[in-house]
Amino acid sequence: MEVNYQEARAVTSAALAIFIAVGILAILRSLLWAAWAVPVFHISQNYQFAARVIVILAGLNIAVSLISGVFGGVLTALHQFDLSNNRVQSSLNRARRNWLHEMLSKDGHP
Repeated sequence: MEVNYQEARAVTSAALAIFIAVGILAILRSLLWAAWAVPVFHISQNYQFAARVIVILAGLNIAVSLISGVFGGVLTALHQFDLSNNRVQSSLNRARRNWLHEMLSKDGHP
């Protein structure tokens, strides 16, 4: 099967540009929410700054996830499943460790 790298590069660049634009919109929307929507929820004055920071961090998280998703798609498209599945495997290992820690701590063990 012939791989057309020029075409793949163009598609990847277009996807990256779209995801960057959407990521910027997510950041802008989170800034707007932090400025105007947080007071609407009647959060006490002590926690309003923390709520604004959380909303902004959520927008940044969405933007970074969108942009980094393009590169995961490239790895998958190049059949580098060993690299893309590494994230899944590390998440499963972390979940197993957390579960084991919880089970041992319930029985009184460290």
